[in-house]
Amino acid sequence: MGKNKGEMKYHTLKESLKNDILSGVYQPGDKMPSENQLVQEYDLSRHTVRKALSILEEEGYIIAVHGKGTFCTERALHKRNQRTLQWLQPIFLIIYSLD
Repeated sequence: MGKNKGEMKYHTLKESLKNDILSGVYQPGDKMPSENQLVQEYDLSRHTVRKALSILEEEGYIIAVHGKGTFCTERALHKRNQRTLQWLQPIFLIIYSLD
């Protein structure tokens, strides 16, 4: 896992998963990879993976269901749409100022 100087491993994993969520790799209701899968895929400790997932849950991107797994939330869809709208807002302003 590529690590920028001074960037914590959990932060790198959190940002990678958040980007996957916001780009639509994971849709609301989709099951996220398990802790063990993330440990193996990113070559990280379980503690590091749990910290990244905990932060994503606090931010509302995922929800952990005991005994079932971790799932992408509906709120993540709203964040993705909000990000798209933020990008389009300047274009709309230019179009409407031409009238």
